[in-house]
Amino acid sequence: MQMTKPAVLQHISDSSLYESFRRIRELLKYKGIFIVSFPIKYPHIDQSTNRDQAGRLFHIRPVEKYRFLIELLGFVLLESEIQDDSLGRDAQWCVQVWRMGTK
Repeated sequence: MQMTKPAVLQHISDSSLYESFRRIRELLKYKGIFIVSFPIKYPHIDQSTNRDQAGRLFHIRPVEKYRFLIELLGFVLLESEIQDDSLGRDAQWCVQVWRMGTK
């Protein structure tokens, strides 16, 4: 079953992304779990401005960049899946489940 998930990471600047994940770590208990969803393909992003047609800022990053930052903070990847867009757009999303600490 595919669900619509909140997705905000693509709107966070590169300079603030690590701090965002660090803050998530502060909020979780040891072995706490969090789920992230971010686009790996999203239609109609202007490459010169990183904005969509509505003017929203988008950073389409490789899956490996997210994984590197999250693992650096001590999280363990439990599951990762690529999904088509649940709203029918020409987009693809990576949904990942992470745990704080060891497996």
